[in-house]
Amino acid sequence: MSLPDEKVRILTYRDGDTNTWMINFPGLAGMDHMESDLLKHNSAPHAFRSLGTLDVLPLELQHEILRQLVLRNITTFKSLNSRAQMIVTSLPEYRDLASHAPGAIRALASTGIDSYFTLSQLFDLLCVQRCSLCNDFGDFLFLPALTRCCARCSESALDLMPMSRAAAKAAYGLTDKTLEPVPKMTTLPGDYGILDTLYQRRLILLSRALAQQAGCRTPTETPAARDTMQDVRRYMAVTPFPYLDRKPGKVEHGIQCKGCERVMDWRRSVSYELRQDIIMRRDRLYTTEGFLTHFERCREVQELWAEALKIRAETRK
Repeated sequence: MSLPDEKVRILTYRDGDTNTWMINFPGLAGMDHMESDLLKHNSAPHAFRSLGTLDVLPLELQHEILRQLVLRNITTFKSLNSRAQMIVTSLPEYRDLASHAPGAIRALASTGIDSYFTLSQLFDLLCVQRCSLCNDFGDFLFLPALTRCCARCSESALDLMPMSRAAAKAAYGLTDKTLEPVPKMTTLPGDYGILDTLYQRRLILLSRALAQQAGCRTPTETPAARDTMQDVRRYMAVTPFPYLDRKPGKVEHGIQCKGCERVMDWRRSVSYELRQDIIMRRDRLYTTEGFLTHFERCREVQELWAEALKIRAETRK
């Protein structure tokens, strides 16, 4: 094992609790049967193999057309016959998404938001590691706007607080017609939030930012972000989403620094503001490369590494 790999193995961890607070398969009550048809492989599709005039185009052009289709239309196309299935499954972007982010595809299909966003949009996000709001590593996908985000922003940023159609109409002067093109998702029954509370009612939610773009007026009142931090609808609109580094073909889900966790353990009696900074530092995620850069400036994790080397040296005596 190389030295960088050993540092990552010894000095990092991943707290997976946050993943269970939001849309995550399996784990949604009564929803384990739901699977995206886009991921299914029909071993005996319709025998008719022709795609009509589309067969005249070379495979490269067929792939380019598929990249611009919304995910639901690709699902429909894939189910036509064995020829259509072969074209879809031979698309590199499809293979990467099906292999590395099947849960996200399933969430998009199950909530109905797959009828608004293209395969190309989803794949491009798979290859972006940063949260769209804070620039930290983002390990989640905010479904109503198809944006990458981190756990902290998904729980606190006003732009990531989804809203109902009625609230959007009232806030931004939208009508049924002007609201029609705004992406909408239907929530899934399941256990959500820090308290892991079961919610059976299905809600229709949309992005506050996209609703504002479609609106004709600026709202007179905007809720403070802190007043919406415990709103369970935040968790209903987010799902885990990995990062694909295309050059080495490496998939990352984010890792945390044990040195920063140690700071949290050491400093129990501090001011509220300082404690929030410490929590933010503990919860920050890194790629492998990002952590190795962080290692160079984190005194606490350097101390842990020195302790690990000392223990190893004493063991070898």
